[in-house]
Parts: sequence; C-alpha cells; structure tokens
Amino acid sequence: MHQEYQYLNLLKDILKNGVRKVDRGTGDASYSVFGRQLRFDLSKGEFPLLTTKRVYWKGVLYELYWFLSGQTNIKYLVDHDVHIWDDYPYKIYKIKNQKSKITKEEFIKKIKNDKKRKFIGLLKKHNFAPKITFENYQPANKKA
Repeated sequence: MHQEYQYLNLLKDILKNGVRKVDRGTGDASYSVFGRQLRFDLSKGEFPLLTTKRVYWKGVLYELYWFLSGQTNIKYLVDHDVHIWDDYPYKIYKIKNQKSKITKEEFIKKIKNDKKRKFIGLLKKHNFAPKITFENYQPANKKA
C-alpha cells in the first residue's frame, strides 16, 4: 500500500474511532487513537514526510542524523548551517551569563569557530534527547 494511503486510512480511523479530548485552556478539541502504526521501507527510498509547505531537506537530514547519533551539542548543526535549535542554547547561555552582552549571532559564530567544542551549545537535560544506543547492533547481512 502506498504510504499516502496509510496516512489517509489512519485519518479515517481517527475520525471514526477516535476519542474526543478538549483542551481546558483553549477549548480546542482533538481526537486520538491508541497504538496505531504506519510502516515505511526506507531502503526503497520512502520517507514519511507529508506537507503542503516547502521543506528544507538538507536541514531535515542533518537534524535527523544529529538526533539519531545522540548528540546534544548544536555545534554539528551549526557547522552545517542548520539553525533550528539555536534559540534554546542561546537562552540558557543568557540566563547563566546575565552580564554578557553577546548577541545570538555572536553566540552562534563562537560555536561555529570553537574547534574543541568547549563553548556552550549544549541542550542540557532535554526530554527529547534520543535514548538510542547501537552497542549490540548487527547489520542484517552480517552473521554474529
């Protein structure tokens, strides 16, 4: 089944079987179902991206690699001109260094020019840090 039909079938399922939940703050309603999955074979060149907007594909790839490799320092992203995560480390830096007059642009430049990764570009203690390890990974075509 084409990946677009998987998505459309999931939407039909949510509309038919979804549990309605209303946000107390906004009054907006959403519908949810538990345990549904969509499957994509990345080896066939399929990538689960559905949007009506233009996508910064280079940024998606670099961020995905950064995320899956378990990195929490944005230097890798900055080195590849991907700036989606710049705001949070800059905010942390400004809180910890309240007397500093450094601008966000100067902060990013310092991260980019830091060869030893000593300058703060770290996303500390964030819940979305990947918990993936590949210690026991064996490629499918290799025998243990």
